[in-house]
Amino acid sequence: GLFNVAYTVPNEKWLFDFTLHFNGKARLAHNAYTEAGQELSRFSSVYATLNVQITKKWKIIEWYSGVENLTNFRQKNPIIDARNPFSSTFDASMVWGPIVGVVAYSGIRFTIN
Repeated sequence: GLFNVAYTVPNEKWLFDFTLHFNGKARLAHNAYTEAGQELSRFSSVYATLNVQITKKWKIIEWYSGVENLTNFRQKNPIIDARNPFSSTFDASMVWGPIVGVVAYSGIRFTIN
């Protein structure tokens, strides 16, 4: 599911954006390998990510700043047997969720007429 709310103040100098992305349980590809002697799950976890952004506008310049993945959800051990990339059990195809936590960013946009 996806939920987004965007709001601009009446004088259009400030913009606010809020996005919630909900991911339900999903079936994963069958994998016969085991990691540390444990059977791998056949389904992904349920998780949500939250992103926010704020923008301040002037005549030709906009400053924006935001944060992605505010819930800080990260898939645990996304690459199977990552320490042994040349082994028969190495598998990088089982990434189903975010592998990076909270990310903050900021920038400037220029409008040229």
